[in-house]
Amino acid sequence: INAEYMGEHKRRRVYRFNEALQNEIKDASSKEDDLLIKEEQSNPPESLSKVIKSMYCSSSEEEGDSDEEYVVPKILYSSRTHSQLKQFVSEISRTIFWKDPTIKLLQIASRSTLCINQRVRDKAGNNQNRITELCLDLLAKTTPKKRKSRIAMELTTQEEDEELENQCSCPYMDASALRQLKYYIQVDPRDIEDMIEEGKRIKACPYYASRKAIASSNVLILPYQSLISRATREALGVDLNENVVIIDEAHNLVDTINDMHSVEVSYMQIKQASILLSEYLIRYRERLLPENKDNILLLVRIMDQLLKLFSPNPKLKPNEDTIRVVGINQFLFDLQLDDINMFKMEQFIQRSEIIRKLTGILEQQKRQHDESKGEVRIHRRKKTTNTTTPTMQHEPLGYNIEDFHVQQLHLVERFLVAIMNMDEDGRILITQSMDLKKCKVRFVLLNPGVYFEDVVKQSRSMVLAGGTLEPIQYVISELFPPSVHENIKTFTYNHVIPKENLLAICLDKGPSGQLFDFTYNQRNKPEMLSEIGRLLNNVVNIVPDGLVVFFPSYRFEEQVYQFLNSQGLLTNILTKKKLFREPRVNESNVKDTLKCYFEEIDNSMKDKPPPTALHEVTHRGAILFCVMGGKMSEGINFADHYARCIVVIGMPYPPPQDPIIKEKMAYISRKTKNTTAANDYIEQICLKTVNQSIGRAIRHINDYASILLVDHRYSRASTMSRLPKWMKESTYHMNSFPPAFQTMRNFFAGLVLK
Repeated sequence: INAEYMGEHKRRRVYRFNEALQNEIKDASSKEDDLLIKEEQSNPPESLSKVIKSMYCSSSEEEGDSDEEYVVPKILYSSRTHSQLKQFVSEISRTIFWKDPTIKLLQIASRSTLCINQRVRDKAGNNQNRITELCLDLLAKTTPKKRKSRIAMELTTQEEDEELENQCSCPYMDASALRQLKYYIQVDPRDIEDMIEEGKRIKACPYYASRKAIASSNVLILPYQSLISRATREALGVDLNENVVIIDEAHNLVDTINDMHSVEVSYMQIKQASILLSEYLIRYRERLLPENKDNILLLVRIMDQLLKLFSPNPKLKPNEDTIRVVGINQFLFDLQLDDINMFKMEQFIQRSEIIRKLTGILEQQKRQHDESKGEVRIHRRKKTTNTTTPTMQHEPLGYNIEDFHVQQLHLVERFLVAIMNMDEDGRILITQSMDLKKCKVRFVLLNPGVYFEDVVKQSRSMVLAGGTLEPIQYVISELFPPSVHENIKTFTYNHVIPKENLLAICLDKGPSGQLFDFTYNQRNKPEMLSEIGRLLNNVVNIVPDGLVVFFPSYRFEEQVYQFLNSQGLLTNILTKKKLFREPRVNESNVKDTLKCYFEEIDNSMKDKPPPTALHEVTHRGAILFCVMGGKMSEGINFADHYARCIVVIGMPYPPPQDPIIKEKMAYISRKTKNTTAANDYIEQICLKTVNQSIGRAIRHINDYASILLVDHRYSRASTMSRLPKWMKESTYHMNSFPPAFQTMRNFFAGLVLK
């Protein structure tokens, strides 16, 4: 970002301001009140729109000498996780830009990541929304009379009134300390850990210090959620206009947007929201204005109608579940909610801060529970004729307070927001069961492009980057409207490694001549499972160090392992390499398994002299069974000896009976009016998962590995064209196993003994 571009950026902003201002003046002149702007006027006229006001202020600031408020052009770099962003900062530190004083790099994160107020974190637990609520409460400085909204003030509970009166503002919001931390952040590029550590040392909030540094920073580093969510961008003060957006690891972008805007709520969560709303209404109805009371009654009605979705179905068997798919409009009509303006309901929820109020009731009930260890009780009003104040009596709810969680209230709110989407952009999945704990309703987003559109329109230009973006057409069709397709340019680059460091083979048949056909109906046959055992027994004889095997699903991996173990086909493998398997459960187990796998390989190589023959290195290392699309198929670095060979068994096509897949295929057919487009989508989903697994190996210029694609379908021209182009020159189709075995043996012998 040089001075010439900065000057052009400034001129463009002033020109846009003048042009837009003239247009608004013309429009305003036709109204009853004339718009008069004096030359000496320093503040924008009240009748101007918010956009023009912001441009007016920006233009005035640019004409002045205030470096504090000057907004510079920016590059916004985004990736999926904070660990990937940290890696990017680490890579930047190795370049000449690291010490360039004109480059001000800033990493942005959420309150939940940057908050250093331990009292807030202890009270909120792991709930991100609750951290935000408590943070804003501290900043409000306290009495209900000073609340920013009349509705919010009116809906404040008595318990909150007492608590707020005793509160003080956050101790990490000292202006001098915030300014000091802001300068610390901008002197040199800092990662999240640096900001938190320095914030604790000088008692300054990293979140608000980083927000103050946004305007004058020219490189912003932020996670997907902060970039894609308009509300988050506005809260942070991140503007995309005239700025360049770079999205790394972009193969994750479609799934991230779908996950961000799809939401599932259970019967129990809806029931709990309904209980808390009713409790709140009965407690404080005498303090509510009629309008607010009506809105809360509407929310109670919505909850009650949602609960009717799960009315007992006599046709269901005791252990039987059914899934019904409906459109958004049909869903609202069936529940008789089509007469409710959901947009106004969401505005009321936000303005009134009703979720925070319900959270206060929930926390009060939990405190009472801790004292009495009893059951949650709700207030019911007795019928009286001579008082204006309701008399309360306690009735048991039948629910244990320990089952109530704050995040469930936010999930219900997210669901109400989700059903405000256009009918064609999403579907509702209703799961019914005789067991109410299994009942749930889920909104599934079908069109991620609708939430990415404003990012595309606002940014000056955009770069999507990734090592496994193929098949690229899948990303383009999902995220970009057809009107911009002609402006999209794609570039594919060769790998940094020499051609001879990579060998990829599409293998049709196994050692016994059995055709590898891992379609759903064929892969469970004993002859197919036996052929996998024979293949692996041969491969371990020629692969040095680490061997990683990917399966299409956890269920199939389990089936293969049990079969090989029962038939004694694992015996020879285990004499060469120790076997590890990807756990299906939590992330900590995955980390433990990877640690053991890496240590086994490292220990087997300790104090070993340089090999003189291939067999000297094949009797060491380990073998790892993984799952495509699982926890080890993305973000894991199997560099060097940790993955000298990757074996991909079968193709991970999504199950065609999956209701979400069915609806997505139907949506694509309607959208494109092309009968083959839906099948292409399924193929692209499959190959995207395969390519992601392949990318775990070959991590630097001196690395080498072999990739074995085991299924006759990989040899199809349409499939091979969707494999990564960087491996195209090193990919061979082999119809039988003997030549493939010899080619792999020569490949490893040449590199190991080099």
